[in-house]
Amino acid sequence: MDDLFKDITARIGIFYQTLSGKADSVRNWTMFKSIFIPGAVLSIRRKDGQGNPVIAAFTVEKYIQNLEAFLSTRDFFEFPVANDVRIFGEIACVINRYEAFRDNARQAFIKRGTNLINLVFDGSDW
Repeated sequence: MDDLFKDITARIGIFYQTLSGKADSVRNWTMFKSIFIPGAVLSIRRKDGQGNPVIAAFTVEKYIQNLEAFLSTRDFFEFPVANDVRIFGEIACVINRYEAFRDNARQAFIKRGTNLINLVFDGSDW
């Protein structure tokens, strides 16, 4: 069971590792894409102009396009803080808490957040 948790947290680490870097950093989007199954959807909860919560859903490619526009103009570093992993057969549900900073030294705090992540075990990998 420990190996399963290590594999899951390693995938989450790839997510944050790819997002993090200086504005002029080249991100490894090939590695980022490798952690998703074909047809995967990433959803973001944000607030609209009136402060109402809305959900935006993206394909992995569209998510990357949006991120590239955002990350190309600012230094941005996200770090996983804690993972609550629950495995139900071939499905893993992860409540992931993270913190974001403007610097790798974690001095210029931006925000804290929570990601809800679902992973599927295909018999050899999450």
